[in-house]
Amino acid sequence: MTILNKMGGIRLPALVALCAATVMLLSLLLPYAVTPGGYNPQPMPGYEGEVEDVSSYSMLSLTLKLQDQLSTNAEEMRGWIYVGLLGLCAVFCLCAMLFPLMDKATPTALFALLAYAPYYLYSLDITQIGFIGGREDLAGQIYYTWGWGYYLFHVALVVTVVAAVWLFVEKMAAKKKK
Repeated sequence: MTILNKMGGIRLPALVALCAATVMLLSLLLPYAVTPGGYNPQPMPGYEGEVEDVSSYSMLSLTLKLQDQLSTNAEEMRGWIYVGLLGLCAVFCLCAMLFPLMDKATPTALFALLAYAPYYLYSLDITQIGFIGGREDLAGQIYYTWGWGYYLFHVALVVTVVAAVWLFVEKMAAKKKK
């Protein structure tokens, strides 16, 4: 059975799950880190873009550009680890977008939750190195805080999982009617 039910309409929970999984994927391109209170940090070396709002993709490209300046092999590998984590997150988001089209509730929720694992590890590492919420300039101001893309990913994750559960319940109710 596809996203279209017998009467030719679109199942609402599948559509909601599809839209929310799409938002999860798009949130990787939205502002992931922002400068608090209009603070304008100095441009980072090798980064020509806006420094006020940085998406996950922008941070990834910056990390890859700066790898030549890093001193140890572990630091040089950080950029490629970020590529793997964000790439894995994007693949899982695409899978979470695919399964609502086939009316599959369990894989939709599973891949949405699997997308969160690499996203969480990426966010954890960004926090641990002090890029977000920990690094201060000479005046004591924090360079970056979480952007709205970061929060939107979490909201879309919850909506995707709730819509998948809703789809599952709706399919079970349809089976009981038969």
